[in-house]
Amino acid sequence: MRNFVAITNIRTYKSMKKFILDLTVKSVTALSDKHVLIKLTDDKPLPEMLPGQFVEVRVDQSPSTFLRRPISINFVDRAANELWLLVAAIGDGTRRLAQLKAGDVLNCVLPLGNGFTMPTDKAQKVLLVGGGVGVAPLLYFGQQIKEMGGEPTFLLGARTATDLLELDLFKAEPADGSNVQQDYGNVLHYNIYIDGSKHGESTTPSFTIDNLPEGSYTIGIEAVYKNAVSETATYQIVVSGIDVVRADTDANAQVYNLAGQKLNARLHALPQGVYIVKDANGARKVRK
Repeated sequence: MRNFVAITNIRTYKSMKKFILDLTVKSVTALSDKHVLIKLTDDKPLPEMLPGQFVEVRVDQSPSTFLRRPISINFVDRAANELWLLVAAIGDGTRRLAQLKAGDVLNCVLPLGNGFTMPTDKAQKVLLVGGGVGVAPLLYFGQQIKEMGGEPTFLLGARTATDLLELDLFKAEPADGSNVQQDYGNVLHYNIYIDGSKHGESTTPSFTIDNLPEGSYTIGIEAVYKNAVSETATYQIVVSGIDVVRADTDANAQVYNLAGQKLNARLHALPQGVYIVKDANGARKVRK
């Protein structure tokens, strides 16, 4: 069994100088329908920043936004002199930030907070866990662990597949240094199987299978990525052919139990259960 050290928001206390800087927007890239990656730069080298710290950004041209917005430091690219901010556009302030364009200026207070504690032994197996936009600080954290000779493992989650962010950057390299990489990227589509035979494909996690006869089925689902296919997840379903009570049920309908005995009561007056209803629309099973 592999042993892991789970690194959460443990803090290391180090006094660092704070700055108020007007940083230039280098690029704004949409990662999903509500997430953007903002890359900032300056004409001078950016200050020292630690994984787990954050910046407070001033939101201009947003009348309803009075306070600065705290944004986690996603990554610091020293070679390009860039600070990366991963922003979820879910409020007036963050939606305004998502509208920034290259060349705009963003006023930032940085770095704030106490960064994550770095592992003391590069041989430790470190598990970094995050979900949604909460994965933002893990990219820089993982890169710093790699630089010290460690091998972080990432466990990333999200509400939907499209909310899994920066998967192309959370890539794995083998310990032997062969530089073979697994880069799954985003889900391209899903393969749908019925009893082992491919039924079709879906570009979304939700789909409908129509016109299945009554019976039991094994439904299989595979997520297809650019360079890989997930294991098949299987589900057992039963198609009963039983209808549900409808508002348009004929008032003169005849109701029977499953033994075929006619019941002298209206359907709405019967207890919950499964019945046979005969009316102008024909005979059918109904679950009440």
